[in-house]
Amino acid sequence: MQQTDLIAAELIERLKREGFIVQRYDSVTTSSVYLKLDYGVANSIRIGDHRGKKQYKYRYNIDIGRKQINRHTTGEGWPRWYYPETELDSLFRDLLRERERIKQRFGPDQYWALMAQKQFENRGNKGFWRSAKLV
Repeated sequence: MQQTDLIAAELIERLKREGFIVQRYDSVTTSSVYLKLDYGVANSIRIGDHRGKKQYKYRYNIDIGRKQINRHTTGEGWPRWYYPETELDSLFRDLLRERERIKQRFGPDQYWALMAQKQFENRGNKGFWRSAKLV
């Protein structure tokens, strides 16, 4: 089993215990694993053992072999976080904090409505949305 699969399994178990809806997509050309949380409302995670593709801007990234946590801001002003595989606890705390921030901003009912809207809007889209599985 790939290290990316082991990390994904651990993270998925913890996320589901906290009530996240998790979609998983395994790359067909690399060992990367992609997780979308609450249909994307709580962002997405890339788990990889190599550099990601520049056109994809995942909010949270687990880079196997990375030495320290790093934050980068995209050209559009969105923060992106990079974690070594040894910092899953830090990533998990950040995910919970961000989800709570979003829920506070929109309210719990609107949060559920946003999830339903994203699920509906992306149903049948190519790529992640067509190939990902609920786990």
